[in-house]
Amino acid sequence: MIFVHYGNDSEARWAFGKEDHLPRSCERIIKNDGEDIGSTILIVKNLNTKPELGANSFKLETPEGFTTKEFQGGAGGGDAPTLLSVGSKAPDWELKTPDDKAVSLKEQKGKVLVLVFWATYNGPSKLAMPGVQKVHEEFKDRNVGVWGINCWERVAIPSSS
Repeated sequence: MIFVHYGNDSEARWAFGKEDHLPRSCERIIKNDGEDIGSTILIVKNLNTKPELGANSFKLETPEGFTTKEFQGGAGGGDAPTLLSVGSKAPDWELKTPDDKAVSLKEQKGKVLVLVFWATYNGPSKLAMPGVQKVHEEFKDRNVGVWGINCWERVAIPSSS
């Protein structure tokens, strides 16, 4: 078994076969303040080490009812967007709050903003939320805004369970 430690005290435990030295499983353990708060286990079965690969092995098929279109650059068909350089002005944006109020970047002028992009299907996103909450609580009286932006679902705000 091999242990891999990450900078945030999380770790991965790999198990390999004695005879063939091929991976059998990997357990990723997520920790917070030294305490296990979650894990993901990948089990490797029937590993084919000599697959037959032909010219069409990686050919993508267009599903029935869909068409293909060549990529035309960034949104609107122009050049692909570039990252902002350090010190440049961020473009204004507007988001809706859970109570359907609009909030814009220009309304937040003078604040330090922490933007957390997450999605309910993403395990690490959910595991990070207690830490995000701690940041919010620690800095809520210090002109700091912490915004969680659900970047996937387009439906009603999910309820906590």
